[in-house]
Amino acid sequence: MNRRFVMTLTSLAISGSLATASVQNSALFPHTKQWRPATVEYSHEGLKVVINYNYSQTNHDTPWLIIDLATSSRRPFVLRPEHVTLVTSDGGIVALPKRGTVIADWMNTRSHIAVAMRDELRGYFTGESVEILPFFITRQLKLMPYDEAIVDNNHMTQGPLYFRSPEGRWPAGTYRLTIDHEHAKAVLPVTLT
Repeated sequence: MNRRFVMTLTSLAISGSLATASVQNSALFPHTKQWRPATVEYSHEGLKVVINYNYSQTNHDTPWLIIDLATSSRRPFVLRPEHVTLVTSDGGIVALPKRGTVIADWMNTRSHIAVAMRDELRGYFTGESVEILPFFITRQLKLMPYDEAIVDNNHMTQGPLYFRSPEGRWPAGTYRLTIDHEHAKAVLPVTLT
């Protein structure tokens, strides 16, 4: 066969595969946009959520999964840890752990390594000041952690989320990060390779 013809067919096949994956992704995760391999944005009806999990995408052979979350909303609401869950590929629901669990196992979270690999999420938002998500201890949090974060349009609320696997590791696959609040609902894909 002609080399140019083979190259054209290969390009069309790859384009078709990407288009099919994009259509499937938009059907499973409406209102989301994949910016980078481990950065996803959800935007719908004034709610914007951006997550990044650079470290955890390929380093999930430990009990801890770390996902950075940033959010703002035209309709203000109070976000609490019980509003955020991770749904496994088999439908299991993993809640955010209690702070004491994270503190007791701090070195195994590998948080210090994940910080070095995180993307800056501020650039996905315009004009908002940053409010630190207070669920877990971070360098940016000047107070003791607490279980409420105001999400509104005046600032971007940002911080890490920690999830602990009951099995001690996270199998490769696509998980669903969910925010389920009466005034804000979002589902974003978390793909571990």
